[in-house]
Amino acid sequence: VRKSSVPQPGAAPSLSLFPSESPPPSATPPQPVHASTLTLQDPDGEPYSASPRRSVSDLSSCMSNSQKHLPHKESSHSLASDISLPTAGLELQQRLRLLQNGSVPGQYPLGEIKLTIRHSSQRNKLVVVVHACRNLIAFTKDGSDPFIRLYLLPDKSRTGRRKTNTIKRTLNPTYDQTVEFSVSMVELHRRTLDVAVKNGGSILSKHKGLLGKVLVDLSSDDISKGLTQWYDLSEDGLSSQSFRRSHESLVTL
Repeated sequence: VRKSSVPQPGAAPSLSLFPSESPPPSATPPQPVHASTLTLQDPDGEPYSASPRRSVSDLSSCMSNSQKHLPHKESSHSLASDISLPTAGLELQQRLRLLQNGSVPGQYPLGEIKLTIRHSSQRNKLVVVVHACRNLIAFTKDGSDPFIRLYLLPDKSRTGRRKTNTIKRTLNPTYDQTVEFSVSMVELHRRTLDVAVKNGGSILSKHKGLLGKVLVDLSSDDISKGLTQWYDLSEDGLSSQSFRRSHESLVTL
């Protein structure tokens, strides 16, 4: 008969959780460490207190003392502070002054732009060929980086904007680029072509800006045949045209 493995009453178990030669660890929890008694050492080995009761005045004094050891940063000199007006502004003022005195007949304040403008009735499109510019204002000593921006007013939305490529470092750029606007002939007579010559550059460039503009009236019936001519550039698109007509009338008299 096989003996049962059930332990007899009163017998001590043979399994022990701890070795007999080492007593069980104490169940007493460790004492908490208070922040007021905690000390740390700085890089030089000197102890400093990490007590949360440190006053604001102590912190500010420490910060001021630490700033004494920081290297002094020299203030950078701004080139803009040495320039009262951009190059284009100075040249523009000089040209306007000479024109008003009548000492440079036949020249225009902001240069000229050559355009071919015609309307295609079959396609219901206004076709504008940007040929070239001449005698533009120099924005820097190296010249300008001009491009042409066009709107068919009154639409000045982003989708209604057209522009040419940018030509680097020149005052007499040649483009020969064509842009188109979808518009009927009836509607075209109530619209105005806004053509601006602008100086290219990065978004943050201080040399980015307007070189001149012209507003072209599209009410003429000759638009259907096509018109090619030089247009005077001005700040508002109108003043140089009226100035040219008045100047030519005075010369004729």
